[in-house]
Amino acid sequence: RGVVFRSGVRDYFSADAVVLVEWPERGEGVLAAADVHIHIDYTAAGAGAGRTVSIRATGTRRAAWLVAD
Repeated sequence: RGVVFRSGVRDYFSADAVVLVEWPERGEGVLAAADVHIHIDYTAAGAGAGRTVSIRATGTRRAAWLVAD
């Protein structure tokens, strides 16, 4: 835990920051709870190959980001 803070990571987490963390489980106990969850699924190779992305906000402040105009 101390190594993470000494590396300056804490400076990235201001209230208005957008921070993407690839493996948040590795920061358990150090990182705050996520406001937005992004999940990427990969489909099998072939004609239907590709990715499906789902984005879910956990609070009303971040949910406003996901509203389409």
